[in-house]
Amino acid sequence: MKYNIFIIYSLNKSKSYIFVAKTWTHHNIYCKMKIFKLLFIFLIISASAFSQTEKNAIQKKGWNFGALPTLSYNSDMGFQYGALVNLFDYGAASYPVYEQSLYLEISRYTKGSGINRFYWDTKKLIPGVRMMTDLSYITDNAAPFYGFNGYESVYNPNFITDETADFRSRMFYAYQRSFLRANIDFSWNPGNPHIKYFAGINFLNFNVSRVNFEKLELPDASTLYDLYVANNIIKESEKNGGFSTHLRLGAAIDTRNHEKTPSRGIQTELIFDISPEFLGNRQGFGSGIVAFSHKQFIPLLENERLIGIYRLFVQQKMFGETPFFLSQNLNYIWLNRSVNEGVGGATTVRGILKNRVVGDGLAFANLELRGIVSNFRFIKQNWAVYLNGFCDGGMVYDKRNIDFQQFTDSNLYFNNANDGLHVGAGGGIGIVMNRNFVISADYGRALNAQDDKGAFYMGINFIL
Repeated sequence: MKYNIFIIYSLNKSKSYIFVAKTWTHHNIYCKMKIFKLLFIFLIISASAFSQTEKNAIQKKGWNFGALPTLSYNSDMGFQYGALVNLFDYGAASYPVYEQSLYLEISRYTKGSGINRFYWDTKKLIPGVRMMTDLSYITDNAAPFYGFNGYESVYNPNFITDETADFRSRMFYAYQRSFLRANIDFSWNPGNPHIKYFAGINFLNFNVSRVNFEKLELPDASTLYDLYVANNIIKESEKNGGFSTHLRLGAAIDTRNHEKTPSRGIQTELIFDISPEFLGNRQGFGSGIVAFSHKQFIPLLENERLIGIYRLFVQQKMFGETPFFLSQNLNYIWLNRSVNEGVGGATTVRGILKNRVVGDGLAFANLELRGIVSNFRFIKQNWAVYLNGFCDGGMVYDKRNIDFQQFTDSNLYFNNANDGLHVGAGGGIGIVMNRNFVISADYGRALNAQDDKGAFYMGINFIL
């Protein structure tokens, strides 16, 4: 199948009209690179040419209300429907920096996931301290599970494709889960506004089981989760989930000129996540994890309408054993979306399978070029439209210990190899209201068939 890219644009001093249709040639990496070059050239031309800026933006005060029906699509989760409300309090004169934010979402995905989330971010409750509270109940009838250690675990798309002779089940790489999350986090600075300390506590309760084929109206079949349980890779004590308490301590250097839509500065975080047994964690599952993240935003034009962005992330298990249902979790100071999960998918390496890369030590990186192509006012709000092109990659460098030799036909599921780089690349669009309420959409292509073909994502906030 062939695809093409078309770009039609017109420029003048105050308005712009843009039509972009960009798609991909599946087997030709050279063609993909040409498309990236075209997209980047377009971003540079449009970001430098548009003269309308935020100098004359409406200055917001007090509470600002943002609500919309949730109707989106995520290749990993299906179509999403529901509603969300996001309120920002700008106080008397803090715009575009908000003093507190309230977020409420109730939504469902057609592949069986559900999000029920309340998030409160405030600088007003305790003087000099920022408090972030999250209460969420997430359900997933078909949570993805591709094994551990990246490419050491073989992904066979024929197992889930009805028309093939190797077909097992559409749910072969899935299991059922739900979890309740309650956390409260605090951050403060020691006198330097660019340095922040962080402390918090996180409670998680997971319920895990094999896929409920009857509920999904599918024929019952064996899944990879079933095979891992039968061969004791997923232990009896963890196969149904469990409760865990996490103490989180960290520090950050943050020089960004804006939190949600920065155009310059860095954000560097170091965080320790400790889940000791004496706080109610199941015996044998006490563990400690350290994570490091660094992001930088580099203006490429004098007007800062075109920026280069990169992020580096490394996470390492320090001690103990992480149960399989927590092994995909990533540790950040800020919970930017409803879940922060392992390498692959909407928030990490776009274009490859969600949670494809899971191990005791992992790393990923993002490179992105993002440009503002339009500013305008609508319904008495300030709006901006962004376009972006990106290339993401990640891998496991410290493998989770697995004895796969006992598997019957183990060569179908394992290849006894070290992991390599999982790469996805693509582009997207973001629509931003008042610099804080962000709706973003990205499409990424995987460059290796072992990571699937590609995916489309739509959600709240930029991933960088």
